[in-house]
Amino acid sequence: MAKLKIIAFGTADFLARYSDDLKNDCAKFGYDCVISTIPNEQAIGRINQHVFDGIIEHLETQEYDRVCLMDPECRIVKPFPDEWLNTECPVIFRKVRTVEGTPDPKFTYWTNGAIGNQLPCRIICQPMILSKADVKWIKLAHDLSVAASDIPNGEYVRNELFLETALVYHKTKTIDEYCVYNRQANIPHRAVKGTWATEDTVIQHPEIHSMFDTDMVSSHQKKWDIKNISKEKIECNVMDINTAKKIYEVMWKEVTDEWLTFENWHVQPSTGMVKYGTFKGTMYHYSLDEKVTRNINTPAVKSFFNRHGTD
Repeated sequence: MAKLKIIAFGTADFLARYSDDLKNDCAKFGYDCVISTIPNEQAIGRINQHVFDGIIEHLETQEYDRVCLMDPECRIVKPFPDEWLNTECPVIFRKVRTVEGTPDPKFTYWTNGAIGNQLPCRIICQPMILSKADVKWIKLAHDLSVAASDIPNGEYVRNELFLETALVYHKTKTIDEYCVYNRQANIPHRAVKGTWATEDTVIQHPEIHSMFDTDMVSSHQKKWDIKNISKEKIECNVMDINTAKKIYEVMWKEVTDEWLTFENWHVQPSTGMVKYGTFKGTMYHYSLDEKVTRNINTPAVKSFFNRHGTD
């Protein structure tokens, strides 16, 4: 059987906070684990480019049978299936945000104002499972990413943008899996974006830090205190789906001024505000947006407009 190595890259502060669980998972399942520090930067695009640089350097210079690219915050829930390891084909994960289980369209331009996400692509870079035969196509994806960026001015394209282009150009046969962003998606949840898991989940890709951990570059440039958190984001970051329903009920009814706790979620119904764990960041529950849309002038709505105005 091919031996698996897990590799992940991050800034020193990010690794100190988020990489221990992945290291422990690798030890539990007997996988080699390489966690590498990249230079600290204040722009997420530059951080992502350092990660891509590190991936290419490792693939070109180090020894391995199969290597799985992961972000430091990722978790391994159970052993990788044999079909991911006993092959020369790369295992790629297509992003799925729909209930129908259909992957994202290629190069669709989003106009919802998502920060750093205006030009998404349908293959996620972490997780991805590769062998030495994949160096050529992923290096092409890297070089295209650099060429398309305006590095002197600090402008970077998404580091995932040209993965599919490079695969097609090199006519590379792939094993296609899915990274599920919607808990209701009617396909197997072998890799998930969030912190939930089902019986078939192998890999979790948590994202909660990017919404609430204001100490990290991935979130501290975002004004999360005037940002609503969606129904899907909450559902993908609770262990029990009923927790999301309980949160919705108390937030919709605005049952109290007190902060209530459900799993790791802390909510204040009278203001619509949401916090997670010990993170400093705050967001607004999506029920507040529903009330504004329906012109329901509740205390939470009044609190929001008193704080932020009507613009």
